[in-house]
Amino acid sequence: MKITLKIEKGFESVNALATKILGSSITFSLALCLVLYWWATNLFTSNDSHQNIGDFIFGTTFLSLFLIQKSFNRYSALMNLKLNELVSSHQDANNSVMNTHTK
Repeated sequence: MKITLKIEKGFESVNALATKILGSSITFSLALCLVLYWWATNLFTSNDSHQNIGDFIFGTTFLSLFLIQKSFNRYSALMNLKLNELVSSHQDANNSVMNTHTK
């Protein structure tokens, strides 16, 4: 049972780090540069319009991943802040559970 808890804790740590990295503006900028480079190199070397359209769709989907993650991070932070505010404003509430996700 203890090994399972250690694995779960490790997974949660990796997940939190990946979520933070994927939702950052720097990561999106790097991904945008990568996609623009990909499009620039393949646009002039390929005469197949279907491949160009597929590359455009793939690049747009790839960039959407980072935008969705950034939006989710912001929404999650706002929900946690509001929940903490509601719990702390209620006198009968047990405040020991606040911010347990950061420990």
